[in-house]
Amino acid sequence: TKLDGDGIFGMILNEGKGTNADGNESNLGFPGRLKAKKSVFSFGNKIICIGTDISSIDEKNPTQTNIFQSFLTDTKISLSTSGEIIKKFPYEGKLKKDSKSGNWLIDPYGNGYHILSDTPVQIKKANQQSYHNGYSINTGQINNPKGAKETVGNFASAWINHGMAPKDASYQYVIYPFLNQDDQNNFGKKIKKDESFEIKRADSIPHIVLNKETSTTAYVVFGANQNLEKEILKEVSAPALVMISHKDRNSVTISAVQPDLNFPEYKPGKFRNYSQAVELKITLEGKWDNLPENFIKKVEVSGNTTIITLECIDGLPREFKMNKL
Repeated sequence: TKLDGDGIFGMILNEGKGTNADGNESNLGFPGRLKAKKSVFSFGNKIICIGTDISSIDEKNPTQTNIFQSFLTDTKISLSTSGEIIKKFPYEGKLKKDSKSGNWLIDPYGNGYHILSDTPVQIKKANQQSYHNGYSINTGQINNPKGAKETVGNFASAWINHGMAPKDASYQYVIYPFLNQDDQNNFGKKIKKDESFEIKRADSIPHIVLNKETSTTAYVVFGANQNLEKEILKEVSAPALVMISHKDRNSVTISAVQPDLNFPEYKPGKFRNYSQAVELKITLEGKWDNLPENFIKKVEVSGNTTIITLECIDGLPREFKMNKL
């Protein structure tokens, strides 16, 4: 969802079940059973990335979160990091921490990354081989006969290593896109001074981040009917993404989406390709009244809480204003 130029994204990854439509459609559960809860908060000139509940049963291959993978136009291009400037090619090693500014690195295209979590980050500069994006490892066929089955190139990459078969692993990092040269040269000082946001909560129920510059709190809520405790948003009736702008004490602007597209199922496992309306109840702390909107079906004050019933469709945000009673 989005509000006043900010936006948020969330997803629940579950590779323990699913289908494969590459070739003959079949039920498919990936052998690693990779699971995670991920969110992204786009606030002004930064992108805050959070992952929790990362787990896998794969004991042969490490579970990794990719930070970047950038093509190198020249192998002499260096990488600036918190611990060193990496000029070597090929190169492979771990990100070294700076005692003052923490863990950070800048990719070859001038995007900065501040690693907030205490998680090991691997860095690599090397010649890389991979399959063409039109090649299927399941069928052995390529959808572009003129394309090469395998491709090669020189790349710089960085990733968080969660290890073999992790349970409840997590990460937090911030991306600062398109840094100018001065910000690249002083990136450690820049991130040390950045107090524009606060990660208020990151666990299996919600990811909550406050944008202090716009007085907007953003919620990626994975669980229904869970008390969010010390927040103005107390709970939601279904997994939802909610943003609340609270610039003054007497009114709030809310943007909310219930991402379930609710496709009609015409037979088991088969769906029509159009969205049907779904209901989302939002419970706020305090007594509030709304400005009329056709998608607001009901507003009910109960004790010191207000329950707002919305009609959502197409996975699109509903934006509205509430005034304090």
